[in-house]
Amino acid sequence: MLLAILSLAYAWCRWGAGQWGFSPLIQLGQTSLLVYWVHIEFVYGRLSIVPKHGAGIRTASLGLLVIFLGMLLLSIWRTNMRGRGAWIRWRDARPRPSILKPVE
Repeated sequence: MLLAILSLAYAWCRWGAGQWGFSPLIQLGQTSLLVYWVHIEFVYGRLSIVPKHGAGIRTASLGLLVIFLGMLLLSIWRTNMRGRGAWIRWRDARPRPSILKPVE
């Protein structure tokens, strides 16, 4: 099954729509560290969406599809948000009143 998925992914990027349009593999590759971190939480962590050790093939396949689509949407969101965080840096760079009094 994995070999079939990898073959289709390669064909998509090499000869298919990935050449003249959107490619989910390229998109996920641009934000791979974020996608990896969040997927670990969804698969193995506290936010697991599939029951551990009790999922059948149908549930596991549905979980795989949900994880893939969720990570793709997260990756697209992150790519579109790049460069829009200047207001956060400005907000954090403002001088803040010190809670400690200067030593005289």
